[in-house]
Amino acid sequence: MSLAQLHLPVLDAAHRGDPAALAQLLRLCQPDIRRYAQRNCLIGDVDDAVQEALLVLSRKLSSVRLLAAFSGWLFQIVKRECHRLARTALGHDPWDDERAEQWLASQDTTGLHVNT
Repeated sequence: MSLAQLHLPVLDAAHRGDPAALAQLLRLCQPDIRRYAQRNCLIGDVDDAVQEALLVLSRKLSSVRLLAAFSGWLFQIVKRECHRLARTALGHDPWDDERAEQWLASQDTTGLHVNT
């Protein structure tokens, strides 16, 4: 069951602008956001990513058009924040899939073979 389905009444009320429902939604979502951040962030960035995701959630929840898309939207925020923090800390994006694919494509693999 998705995060949106679990908390639909609170999510709906918060989406309509109820401040108490928003506060409750932030409390309900924090453990899920933290778990997701722990899998996607550098260890030192987890708390910052959680805080930023909760801030974005509180500011931009009204912009979510389909509440069914809430979970994906929220986890995308966390993932983007993890990447932003990593770029800042490391000076590059270790999760830049496009650059990794380009690098892999440029490598000479003719001498490599897999033993099966």
